[in-house]
Amino acid sequence: ANSFASRSYWGADGCLLAGRPLFVETEPKQGASQGPKDPPKTLQNFAHAVREEGAAVLLAVSGGSLSEGIDFKDDLCRLVAVVGLPYPNASDLAMVEKMRFLDAKHKSRSDGGLSGREFYSAKCMKAVNQCIGRSIRHARDWSAILLLDHRYAQPAIHQQISRWLREAATAVGFKDALAQLQNFFLK
Repeated sequence: ANSFASRSYWGADGCLLAGRPLFVETEPKQGASQGPKDPPKTLQNFAHAVREEGAAVLLAVSGGSLSEGIDFKDDLCRLVAVVGLPYPNASDLAMVEKMRFLDAKHKSRSDGGLSGREFYSAKCMKAVNQCIGRSIRHARDWSAILLLDHRYAQPAIHQQISRWLREAATAVGFKDALAQLQNFFLK
């Protein structure tokens, strides 16, 4: 019997993707707290599937509990795909006020501090770099990284990607990306 057939192990969806167990990060229940010593159940189930089956798929949200502060070293992460750019909510009152404050400060100073727009972009790219950084945690670790949005090729955004990745990254179409991924995983 397949040990991954129970709904409690698979979560609510109980799905496979390309023959691999699929796990989806969901929002914690109201009032539930998960600290560093209490990893989310989704993460525990995912790690168990990787150990038992050799691979699994985890879909997580940038800024969620699984995208920052957790090590997905070694076999826990061999591919990261960042879909889009995770800009903060531009209509969030705290964000609007912070941007206004920085714009006012930026205009009155000549030290080159961030403008509100630059801060907004930097928050987004910090989230991208943190998501990417979850996968490669030591010198012998490895992972393929896909940045799936044409805007990553724009100079202002490309410049904010971590240097080690920026120096190795290339912009390619789907067919070329698929071929490069196949070669990468065959090595």
